[in-house]
Amino acid sequence: MNKEKCFYFIPALTTLLLFSCAEKPHVPVSTEASRLYETKAQIKANGETNTVKIQLAVAPQKAVRMEVTATLGVSVASVLLTPKEIRMVLPQQKTFIVGPFNEKTLYPVFKEPLNPRLLWKIIHEQNPSEKGFVCKLNAIAQPVSCDGTDGLHVEWVYETPVRKRIELKHGQFEMSWIFKDQLALPTYQTETFVLKKPEGYKEIVIK
Repeated sequence: MNKEKCFYFIPALTTLLLFSCAEKPHVPVSTEASRLYETKAQIKANGETNTVKIQLAVAPQKAVRMEVTATLGVSVASVLLTPKEIRMVLPQQKTFIVGPFNEKTLYPVFKEPLNPRLLWKIIHEQNPSEKGFVCKLNAIAQPVSCDGTDGLHVEWVYETPVRKRIELKHGQFEMSWIFKDQLALPTYQTETFVLKKPEGYKEIVIK
């Protein structure tokens, strides 16, 4: 007998909380529907290794909300990506950052100038091929590996229709990103894609 799983959005300072009511078979959600992903990542950068949980909320081609938490649920960052702008809240530094959709703006989260267009396409399950970034596809047109002229290498391992592992490597930077599950995002949770400066936080605008 199938059981249900529930998501609840709690409009706290920066936290998108996911509550699992029960287990449910791994069933892909349409890429045209707003959806939630449960993921985790191990990130090696600047001589340090950190494991984080990354909850994703996706409004297809409009916005991506990322909630990054460390061990014991400590909030690391809340990030809102749109095609023209990136906004983020860093609770440990009490900082709110706004900047253009580019590598420089994302650096405080990953400690690496990752191209947000690449992350956008990974999250949207699209082929990330573009000028300077060449990809190999499998028989059903899913990317299996990509190489950039800047030395970035990305590999995909598909374990189930939902569960997959993505490996990103660039010099001393490594990120192993596991997508564990996904569910449809309730339409009433539009506040998920709004990220404002919390009271008392320092604001930094990146040009």
